[in-house]
Amino acid sequence: MSKIEQMRVNFMQRNARKNGPATSALINDSIDELAVDWANLEVQWNDSLYPLLDTVPSGSASDGTDKVDAFTNGLDGSTLYVDSDTSSTGTGATYYNSSRSRPNTISEQFVALYDYLDETWDDIRSELVTAANPWSEAVKERIGMNIFDSSETSSATSLDGKIDTNTNNITQLAKDMYGSGAALGGDGVADLATDVSTNLDNIETFVGMADATDATPTYSSNNYVTDGDSLETAIGKLDTTVADALDGISTMNGLTVAYGSETVGDDDEVIVATGVTGWGFAQAGDNQEYAQFTWTAAGAVTLIVNTANVNNADVDGDFCIYDNGAGIAIKNRLGADLIVRYSLFYS
Repeated sequence: MSKIEQMRVNFMQRNARKNGPATSALINDSIDELAVDWANLEVQWNDSLYPLLDTVPSGSASDGTDKVDAFTNGLDGSTLYVDSDTSSTGTGATYYNSSRSRPNTISEQFVALYDYLDETWDDIRSELVTAANPWSEAVKERIGMNIFDSSETSSATSLDGKIDTNTNNITQLAKDMYGSGAALGGDGVADLATDVSTNLDNIETFVGMADATDATPTYSSNNYVTDGDSLETAIGKLDTTVADALDGISTMNGLTVAYGSETVGDDDEVIVATGVTGWGFAQAGDNQEYAQFTWTAAGAVTLIVNTANVNNADVDGDFCIYDNGAGIAIKNRLGADLIVRYSLFYS
């Protein structure tokens, strides 16, 4: 089949004389020209146009169960076949629509192509996922299921679980060492201005440790503390000694010294510890009454030097220094509140 070509019309209009007969030559020329033109039309129609139009679906039985009619619906991708001569077998089967018993239209073929590309891409993606995760369930479990699926939780015995546990342990150590606000920066840069080792060395120096193994304090003097006493014990001893000194009581080389100055009401008294022996001096008021005296562990008081109203028994109206059964007592029975000053030495 040749392509449709431009047709040159041979027929020419020949005018005859009005009411006059046409010559046979003119008539023959016109018939010849028409014959040539019809011959050309026949060739174009039969050899070119008809074979071309014959391939266009016309909605006939040969178009299968799903009729396609280009003559009714016009020419577009839905009314033209990809290959009119294709069948369900052979190399052209790709273009054949078996469910409709006819070739695919151009539109249907594009849809099939898109579907094929989608399926192919799904297969490729599935292969990629398989290639990226070539692990058995047992191997995944050992590595940590959360690594492969964020909705899963890795077991504590998996590598991922152990990493989480170790991270938590390191964070705990950081908080235990640096405080609850400490956090791992992940940058390898120290957060402390002074490292822990230097801080410990400074503490050793501050408390007087010889080295990190020194667990027994040795003090520069042992008046009130003993070598081997912990810092807590030693500070307690010193605190007691200082408190006693501030309260007017101190002990040196076994001898206790008690002294004080306080207001004592009428019939009130100052009691000294029982079961000790010693000596002392006591004064009431503005040197109103006073006495120097000694006493025994049994409580017997001996006045050495004293004013007139001092008594070593509990007598009303006197400044009394006597054994009251609970210790040596210095008692004001002079009828008014007085300042009592005293210094006692005993052991």
